[in-house]
Amino acid sequence: MRFLSEVENGVYVADPLHNIHPDILTRYYGTGGPPLSRIDQEESDELREEIMADVRSNLHDQPVSVPDHSYPFPSPEAEVIFRQALAEVQSAGLKPDNILFPVSEWSIDTYDTHEDISVGFRKTKSLSVYLPPEIWMPRALAWAQGLSVLHHLLSSY
Repeated sequence: MRFLSEVENGVYVADPLHNIHPDILTRYYGTGGPPLSRIDQEESDELREEIMADVRSNLHDQPVSVPDHSYPFPSPEAEVIFRQALAEVQSAGLKPDNILFPVSEWSIDTYDTHEDISVGFRKTKSLSVYLPPEIWMPRALAWAQGLSVLHHLLSSY
């Protein structure tokens, strides 16, 4: 999308404020006054302090703990059992039917094969993105089968 926009509309790199969000510019510089001119160092420092005071309430010094992504199996034997069970499920072509993946979700007719995305400056153009079920359905099925087998295996331990 960004590439398409840059090709159609170009890129403005000469603007010194090109990497500042327009809402921030509107809030701190305003839009009702004279055109933006060169800011002296004192005004720049005042503006920087004002922005820091406004943003400070959103900053938290406490680090966020990283989610645990350790080995999901209770033992190496459980992994062997999982791989064997998954291979049997996949070779049999079983589709999961549980609360996570109801059987009604596996009908190809329930999904659109394309999506129209509005693009352009005034959103007058439309770009049709086509993704046939033959591409994504086998991957979704393999993922659902693996997750269902893993859920069943871990609930039995």
